[in-house]
Amino acid sequence: MDNNGYLILLGSLMVLIFGGTFTLRFFNTGELLIGQMVVLIVGIILLAASIIWRKSNKQINYGEN
Repeated sequence: MDNNGYLILLGSLMVLIFGGTFTLRFFNTGELLIGQMVVLIVGIILLAASIIWRKSNKQINYGEN
């Protein structure tokens, strides 16, 4: 697996773990935990950037063939 695959996996795990915990805690107690929200946003940004990076690399490699 290349570096991009690891970044997509890391971003997905961050969104899944911290987003799920944040959502459950919010609906159970009504608390907004800033730390979990920050990591959730960082995970979403990392996931989006990795997917865009993967698509741009495929377009560049497709153009070379």
